[in-house]
Amino acid sequence: MAIAAPLASDRSAGPPAKLTRVAIAGATGYAGQELVRILARHPAVTLTTAMSSAATSAPRPMPALARIWDGEVVPLDIDRLVRDADVVFLALPEAASAELAPQLLERGVKVIDLSGAFRIRAQAARQRWYPATSALPEGTVYGMTEGNQEAIRQARLVSNPGCYPTAALLALEPLASAGLLDGPVFVDAKSGISGAGKTPSDRTHFSENHGSVAAYSVFSHRHTAEIEQSLGRPVTFVPHLVPLDRGILETIYGLLKPGTTEAQVAEAMTTAYKDAPFVRLTGSTLPEIKHVVHTNFCDIGWKVDADGGRIVLVAVIDNLVKGAARPRRTDRPAVKRRANRSLGKKSLVLKLGGELLEQPQDVERVAKAITRLASRAALLVVHGGGKEIDAALATAGIPKQQVDGLRVTDASTLDVVVSVLAGAINTRLVAAVRRAGGKPVGLTGADATVATVKRAAPIVSVAGASVDLGLVGAPVRNGTPQLLTDLLSRGYTPIIACIGTTRDGQLLNVNADTLASHLAGAIGATRLVIAGGTSGVLDADGQTIAKLTRRDAAQLVKAGTANKGMVAKLQACRAALQQGVGDVVIAGGRTVKLDTLADARASLAGCTQVVR
Repeated sequence: MAIAAPLASDRSAGPPAKLTRVAIAGATGYAGQELVRILARHPAVTLTTAMSSAATSAPRPMPALARIWDGEVVPLDIDRLVRDADVVFLALPEAASAELAPQLLERGVKVIDLSGAFRIRAQAARQRWYPATSALPEGTVYGMTEGNQEAIRQARLVSNPGCYPTAALLALEPLASAGLLDGPVFVDAKSGISGAGKTPSDRTHFSENHGSVAAYSVFSHRHTAEIEQSLGRPVTFVPHLVPLDRGILETIYGLLKPGTTEAQVAEAMTTAYKDAPFVRLTGSTLPEIKHVVHTNFCDIGWKVDADGGRIVLVAVIDNLVKGAARPRRTDRPAVKRRANRSLGKKSLVLKLGGELLEQPQDVERVAKAITRLASRAALLVVHGGGKEIDAALATAGIPKQQVDGLRVTDASTLDVVVSVLAGAINTRLVAAVRRAGGKPVGLTGADATVATVKRAAPIVSVAGASVDLGLVGAPVRNGTPQLLTDLLSRGYTPIIACIGTTRDGQLLNVNADTLASHLAGAIGATRLVIAGGTSGVLDADGQTIAKLTRRDAAQLVKAGTANKGMVAKLQACRAALQQGVGDVVIAGGRTVKLDTLADARASLAGCTQVVR
């Protein structure tokens, strides 16, 4: 978090300085609570308000902060932030910060953002890792306080460094600046569970972590780009999750320029941090996590192999203080739901299997259900069209290929998919909803980045084989599509065919269950309904299972109990719940009244409800 406490020299006698008014948005997360503790006792500021990450949260006290700060955490309110604060700390997920920070800056409030939304300077890299941030606001400064204090004082927006980059850069930048490093570096990092944020997941479950250490996001962690940006050299970064509640330890390996001595390393480090009150150099005595927990210190030690030209550095921080544990991406829906909840309605995503749209009378019946649903909830519809695509492929003499309910798509198949989904089914359904009195808008995922996708990696089938699905897309997280937010807020019902495009405009087929799950997470839906020809998930005796957890769903897939078409649905259920969707209902669209499913109290008889 890198908040500099006033030094003794700053507290000279004289009239007391005017206190800076500060506020926190996102005060209920791990980093937000630590911010409250620090700012409530900081002699140079007054904490005027602490807010949750959603506009509809009920006010609540924070018992853990009793007698430190006795205020209530109130719902997110941008007007109140502007009125009550000179500086606002955003402890929000990056998509929420990307939306909120520019609004605060426009209204004259300085911002310190703890997410990664504004850390990456290069447009291409930022679009890859933080796609919700289209541009860096003028006056944005990377907030590594050691060596960057003057720029931070003048900044309009301070982008707080990530937890892993904080430790890595504090250890490596003095050596890079002194010209002592030679070639790439390797960062082996280990973080406590709180580094994953407050929202629970399978990966952070106690029984999954206790007694275990696991590497994750190898070659795909966004903090790699942040470290490389500052160092200007390749970095191999491998993070690990360890069964501690807080703390980070990084063991860093590098090569030194020929002839570099241990004394030169020590001099570079001492010179860099002689005026840095929160960096403690331990030299050849390597530091440990327990030395820094609950503090703002970064401890750095090192060993030099002069003969071999090698160096090993060890850096430790408390990820909730010096590192400011990032809000998890799965926390985003609580903020995204603000747009839909402002309508006074729930938000719902309805996925329609193609079997419900084959006959004209089926389309008319579904259209009426959509219209009634849209009067009760902010509704987004995603549809497939599998059987109609199969028929068109047969007519064209193109063989059908499917694995575990997922279509293998070559160029000829893709042409048919696009023609059937976008040209036939979508148009018919939109017209029927219009006749039923609704306000439909027909779209595909290719429209206005509704579904930005990447080429799907080969899958491992239930049978254990590796399968390349061909021209099939996997959605990438791209914030909340503005087009959908605008349509929903105006009472329209987007009806989306399951096609997506890559960032360079290549069309790809997208499984309808997968796309519906992704969009439900993107808009922060209260519920995802997957409606098709089957009445929920069946057990071994052919009976509908009334309720499943995410873990149950995974076990059904692993055990081979789920049939091929249900595998993709169960995987979509798990992904939606992971992104914060309230629950998922798998329903038989011909046997269940779909228009009742917006009500959480409605009977789910004949359906399967999947919950966290």
